[in-house]
Amino acid sequence: MSATAITAATVAAATVTAAATAATATVAATVSKSKNAVTAIKGNKAEALLCSQPNIKSALEGYFDKPIRHITQISGRKKADNLIEFTDGTKIPIQNKNGLCDGRGHSVDRRKAGLLTSDTTLHALLEHICLKKEGTVVPVPKATSELCASLCLLGSDEVTKPRYFCHTTLNADATAISHLAIIDASVFMGRVNADLFPAMDTKKTCVHLSPHIYFQRKGGGATDHSPDDIQMKLRFSPKPSKAIPHPTDLFSLFTTLPLN
Repeated sequence: MSATAITAATVAAATVTAAATAATATVAATVSKSKNAVTAIKGNKAEALLCSQPNIKSALEGYFDKPIRHITQISGRKKADNLIEFTDGTKIPIQNKNGLCDGRGHSVDRRKAGLLTSDTTLHALLEHICLKKEGTVVPVPKATSELCASLCLLGSDEVTKPRYFCHTTLNADATAISHLAIIDASVFMGRVNADLFPAMDTKKTCVHLSPHIYFQRKGGGATDHSPDDIQMKLRFSPKPSKAIPHPTDLFSLFTTLPLN
């Protein structure tokens, strides 16, 4: 075979390999997007069922020990998903997490790196690790992690700041809530803060605040309007590791309510 033919064959093989790699990446991105879409759809379904499923209202009345007038969904990008209004006029905003919250976890917040507290060393860390920009990594202390956890999980709006966290599981055909559990937000956040690392830990393209919460680039490819946003992910049941052989299972802190 001539040198020209060998070169042509090499180029053709490289082109086929590149095309296959691109196709694999596209399929992986599509699968990931599909999983995220299903999670979002089921999450929205659970929020609607919290308002309409009769035994949910009864279970929450038993937990709070007072009658509920109604439960509504909170619209917009708020940290609370539902609002419980009691007959005595008091109101409690709740944030709900539906389904498994392990593996990569649930996305609980997304924003520009510069909007996560005023700590410029944090901004630089996120841009360097998550966005692969040039820069120097400086340790970010636990105090900043606490601010980030509060901002990303509870928000800054006192009106819609969750006072309780709920966890739901839907039945097989996603027509009803089959499991409901609840925890006071102060107890939940107390455990989250207690498990924060002394300083943020970096692993590949993620910045870990604790076994339960970490930052990563949002991604999403050409279809996402802000792929370089930083998102916080929450895991209730992180996998054990050499560094943390027995991480806290946040599910164990919730009170399961009977759905009669």
